[in-house]
Amino acid sequence: MKKTWFFIMILLIGFFPQGSSQTISSPNVILMIGDGMGPEEIKLASLVEYGAENLSIMDQFPVQAFYKTDNVDGELTDSAAGGTAIATGQLTKNSVISMDATKSIRIKTILEYLRDDFGYSTGLITTTEFAHATPAVFGSHTTNRDNKKEIKDQLLSSGIDLILGGGREVSYVGGADAAKSMGEKYGYTTVTNVNELNSLDNSSDKVLGVFGTINMPFELERNPSVDPSLIEMTSFGLKYLQSKNNPFFVMIEGGRIDQAGHLPLYFENKTLYNAMETIMFEKSVRLALDFAKKVGNTIVVVAADHETGGLQIHDYSNLDNDLPEEGLSRDENNRRRIARVNEINASWLSTSHTPTPVKFFGYGSDFGNIVIDTIDDVFWAINAALGSFPTIRNDKWSFTDSSISLSFSIEDRDYSTTGYEVTGEFENGSTYSSGIIPVNLEKNDFFNVTIPITNSSQRFTFQIKVFDGTESTSSLKKVFDGIEETSMNSSISSSVENAVLSPIFAIAFGIPLIIRKRKVLQQTS
Repeated sequence: MKKTWFFIMILLIGFFPQGSSQTISSPNVILMIGDGMGPEEIKLASLVEYGAENLSIMDQFPVQAFYKTDNVDGELTDSAAGGTAIATGQLTKNSVISMDATKSIRIKTILEYLRDDFGYSTGLITTTEFAHATPAVFGSHTTNRDNKKEIKDQLLSSGIDLILGGGREVSYVGGADAAKSMGEKYGYTTVTNVNELNSLDNSSDKVLGVFGTINMPFELERNPSVDPSLIEMTSFGLKYLQSKNNPFFVMIEGGRIDQAGHLPLYFENKTLYNAMETIMFEKSVRLALDFAKKVGNTIVVVAADHETGGLQIHDYSNLDNDLPEEGLSRDENNRRRIARVNEINASWLSTSHTPTPVKFFGYGSDFGNIVIDTIDDVFWAINAALGSFPTIRNDKWSFTDSSISLSFSIEDRDYSTTGYEVTGEFENGSTYSSGIIPVNLEKNDFFNVTIPITNSSQRFTFQIKVFDGTESTSSLKKVFDGIEETSMNSSISSSVENAVLSPIFAIAFGIPLIIRKRKVLQQTS
């Protein structure tokens, strides 16, 4: 009899997932986004800085692919929708920050998955204001990218370890002194100039850097004794996050590449400003790649949310050999860059975003050999590189007086999900658990659970946990007041967040299935 029970226990241990160790690999993830950076922008920067095509460090990445950037409606994307696709793996409408196309359900982001489910340290670095669309999509959720104060509050309250960017004088910050008071309120050590950044050690629990006025200055206008460059922020950020002794995720954005592309066509230095921003971004990528090769176990992905301006390079046969060089002063190198831009014949089609396909560059993985064809595939490539952790999608809920009926799908690219569990708690203290339910995604990816309720007027908080191997790797949490599901719109988001009981899964409230609608792309003028 004892032997029989022994073998039963062994079978049970092997059959059900445990929570003792992690099943995905845990490399650092450095995601670098050149906002508005198309292939011609990369080529221009390479010609100016290195004197030949294909010398950009990005062109030396082992994994490369072109992809389209249209939004859920098949229209030209903006940075909010493009960034959301990269951050969540789902297409949405323009102006929407990490919410679905109906603007009603929050979508959990790659930063939130890695921080909440795998214990990653996290960071956001940008040359735009820190509550701008691209950084916003990784750590906040709102219906409109212009809700800057709401985005700021969400970013700073979400537990992100490092935030560096512009915005020192914007209305939701209010200057250097106000920035420091704001950071202190949220538990950040706050710096507002380059000297303060350079004086920081790695002992600070969380670091907030707010520089510039609105955005960081364009590189040609930047005072190096006041504001750090993207290269300096990247260098500090990588060292700081490494010191946390956890795997880390950081998004680093060259945001003013896009803003140079938006400059008027009559602005004589439009090409120069764009080239300078892309050069600084490329050098930051070079720094990140060197870091990855040195420390190992690090994935570097370079992507763009769209192209801006329709840059076209016509002729560069007049380029001389007077290249920028390491050892020369910043002023001398900039003088050479200005001269070289003037030797290149280039033009712009517009001041707007274009449908030009942009490029994915990857290092540190084969990214699961995912076919990267559309912008949302960037998320799935990173997901595959990390071990294809599952995500919860298409959740639907219906109610009677005695039960809540829940249905949802699990998307897991390598079918390694082993089970899920639904748990909940009523406000009277009673609890519910489905127990761990085994699944086989090769046979079924849609699941149903019926939760009995005894009093429909009670608030009920419940959570789906999805297990992948030996760790809970995905989750979704929702709160119901009686039989009415609490909406996720911004007017009540704070009350919903306060009702969430487990901090590990506080961000993921729901992920709908988005059906893509493809339309013929039209170029803006």
